Amino acid sequence: MGGLGVYKFLDLPVPSRTSALGGNTIALQDDDFTLSFQNPALLIPSVSNQAAFSIVDYFGDIRHGFTGYARTLPKVGTLAASMQFVNYGTFQSADEYGNIEGTFKAADYSFNLSCARQLDSVISYGLTLKTIYSKYERYTSVGSAADFGLTYRFPKRNLTFGLVLRNFGYQWKSFSGNGREELNKTSQIAICKRVPKAPFRLSLAYQYLEKWNLQYSDPANPAPTRWLTRPCSTSSAR
Repeated sequence: MGGLGVYKFLDLPVPSRTSALGGNTIALQDDDFTLSFQNPALLIPSVSNQAAFSIVDYFGDIRHGFTGYARTLPKVGTLAASMQFVNYGTFQSADEYGNIEGTFKAADYSFNLSCARQLDSVISYGLTLKTIYSKYERYTSVGSAADFGLTYRFPKRNLTFGLVLRNFGYQWKSFSGNGREELNKTSQIAICKRVPKAPFRLSLAYQYLEKWNLQYSDPANPAPTRWLTRPCSTSSAR
């Protein structure tokens, strides 16, 4: 689904545990604060006073990571403040003739506030509000987005169902200033089962529920045009 939205760095899996599990842990309810980056409803009271920090040495000079802290407040819910970032490093700036004019940097940031509550012993819901800032050389962009999550537990069957609506928002300032771009919003569902007396869980997830046709059309390589022709018939008179 590349090229269909702005602020794609928000789709990077956070943290390493989520990355190792395929980047989708929206139904994995555990005493782990970092799982709430995938589903805010996983921000449960048992993660109160947890703090997390991670930085990943990505491709080339690119680094991405996050930091955050969670706290449960009585009669309010479990709150969290976090930041996700990608630093693309330092680049050389040159004119059209290849003359080096200096250097510049590029980076993406997302500042997040989350809140989750338990409706009862089996249902939890949560919301994350994101303020997004991107800067590539002299081009900057500002946007807002929100994630909504829901979990439903079946304790007797060791099952957890998760639903997430991610990155629904608005770009307040585009990079070029000539029109706003769409965010790469997605919807996901998943179910996770803890296997009795086994050191693993089973998880099944489906994403892009709002897009049944996932075919990608490359604008740089359009499909060939087919022309329909009708054969001509000739007749001779005697």
